[in-house]
Amino acid sequence: MSVVSDLIVADTVFDYGDEALLWQFDSSAEVLAATAALRQAALPGVLDIVPAARTVLVKLDGHRYQGVTRHRLRRLQINPRAIETARPTAVSTW
Repeated sequence: MSVVSDLIVADTVFDYGDEALLWQFDSSAEVLAATAALRQAALPGVLDIVPAARTVLVKLDGHRYQGVTRHRLRRLQINPRAIETARPTAVSTW
């Protein structure tokens, strides 16, 4: 198999109001891998990345970033090996 065919493609991206996108996945491992890929990509206009069980909320710096960011999310390459090693981390709430 080629590397390209092994990549995860996530094309389920919803508008979340005027200044955010909700990116949907099939598993929490995919969410963790996508979150890591998104943070590494450092896309312009992304203010915050909020992973959940099966989604990633991407908060944007205004509605002007919605279309271009949606397009970039759909094309972002997520390595399936990252899914295999993805582990949730505990966050202190002190």
